[in-house]
Amino acid sequence: MSRCLLCRTWLLFLVLLCASNAWAQNTIYVPDDYASIQDAIDASAAGDTIWVAGSETPYSGNIKLRDGITLEGEGRDTTTIQGDNYYHAVVMADNTVLRGFTIIGNPSCVYSEASGVLIEDNALLGHYYDVQVEAGSIDIVNTKLEGAPPFIAVYCANCTATIQNCGILGAYAGMKLTNSHVEVYRSLITGTDNGVNIESCSGSILNSYILDNRFDGVHLEGSDAFIVANNVIYGEGYNLVRGVFCYDCAPIIANNIISECRYGIMAGPDAEPMILCNDLFNNTDGDYVDFDGNGFMPSPGVGELDVDPLFIASDDVDFRLADGSPCIDAGYTTESYKDLDGSPTDMGAHGGPNSGWVGCTEPPRIRVWANRDVVGAEEAEPFIVSVGYTNRTSEAVEVDRYVAVMADFGLFYLPWMSTTPRAERMSIQPSRTETTEEILSIDDTKTIPIGRYTFYAAFARPGTFDFYSPMSSFAVERVNKPVAKFTVTPTEAGVGEQFHFDASESYDIEDALVVLKVRWDWENDGVWDVDWTFTKTAHHSYSTPGPKTIKLEVRDLDGYIGSTTGQVTVTE
Repeated sequence: MSRCLLCRTWLLFLVLLCASNAWAQNTIYVPDDYASIQDAIDASAAGDTIWVAGSETPYSGNIKLRDGITLEGEGRDTTTIQGDNYYHAVVMADNTVLRGFTIIGNPSCVYSEASGVLIEDNALLGHYYDVQVEAGSIDIVNTKLEGAPPFIAVYCANCTATIQNCGILGAYAGMKLTNSHVEVYRSLITGTDNGVNIESCSGSILNSYILDNRFDGVHLEGSDAFIVANNVIYGEGYNLVRGVFCYDCAPIIANNIISECRYGIMAGPDAEPMILCNDLFNNTDGDYVDFDGNGFMPSPGVGELDVDPLFIASDDVDFRLADGSPCIDAGYTTESYKDLDGSPTDMGAHGGPNSGWVGCTEPPRIRVWANRDVVGAEEAEPFIVSVGYTNRTSEAVEVDRYVAVMADFGLFYLPWMSTTPRAERMSIQPSRTETTEEILSIDDTKTIPIGRYTFYAAFARPGTFDFYSPMSSFAVERVNKPVAKFTVTPTEAGVGEQFHFDASESYDIEDALVVLKVRWDWENDGVWDVDWTFTKTAHHSYSTPGPKTIKLEVRDLDGYIGSTTGQVTVTE
């Protein structure tokens, strides 16, 4: 397969369109401002961030969040919440974020019936559940979920969920999903009795490692609208009985590598899976198996293989494909579903458009912002976009940083960029303090067409396209703002004498002068002395001598505003 950096990078930044972050303005510190986390939450308002410092002693007690807040710890290695027994350690609310903690709970670490919930960069140790979701919507990102039977790492019922770059270890069920729509991406599920148990769900499991689980890697019941694609399901002999088991459903099973299991794909009563372009290799008692001889033998479709996939190092949990692997370019491919470099899809967890880093890690965090979010077409002052980053680990992290700009009409390169987006190798030093770095300054914005632009930044492991999560973006709109101009006669007059102001030279590229509104601030003190009016002329006199600064604003039909200032002198 072609490893063309240019093609991969182009498509990378198209994918980045779906990533953006909101950053709160008000921060409450624990223990500096409040001794307890719950007291800080009770004092917060929607939009606030509660930042919890690391401590050798766990923060004890159960926590209930309020709508719209972010609860962020210094890092999951240093900041622990120990919930009280027999209740949920953390209860989420609508539009809340939980980030940067180790949480110990009984029965559950995190409970949610809320919508718009984000759980990110945590380590969860539950007795019955790590995350229990009974309704609403939730994203679980880059989170470690551990425990021991009868524990369930992620339980989702009657909800919408996205599970991305998570690591699950040692559960009765890694995920138990029922009556929900669930998307699972790039996650590692290992050492469980059942990897993923899916009942009456829609959604997909993509680009994940499902390894060394004791019974079923993926168990599907009553879930016709479900896709299992581009995964590695690996068992080492009898450690994994069934790679994929289907019962009373017709899922799509494509582009997977299912190896070293007892049975590869097993079909139970009323199961009719669509099986395409998988590699089923060295499954000891059969690749396609009828459950109890009920006559529902799964039928392999086109492109099925039974060959050694040639992993780079399966013993070290590196299931990338070595050069020469027969699974390269062998997956099911469409115009919209192919590898990141545009070539045919590889089989396994590192093929297809959603490939990347698999499992949970401690990523450097990154965000992007700008000094302004609207740039006028006639403005030529420098426009600055900066990137902030934080490394929560105890050691420096080497990364490749990618930066690009997407216009609403396609990928767009500003004058400061080369013709090819490229990675910049950098080392992020260990720190919990966000720093900033200027990444562009445009001296002549007149060269930029009218439109909306989004600036993107992402970190990847050096020399790879294994991207850390999250990525970040910032949108800027370049618009036709009106140009404000005015004349004044005379430019010098005595106290109590009239000055005549005329804004008739103001203009807008799209709107006629007659529909433009103006307003005046005679002292430039933020108090508008003449409110919005279509009349472009005004008179004013001053009661005190000295230099006076006048501010004019002009507003067009789209609501965009241009402004300018001028001076007069008032004599005694």
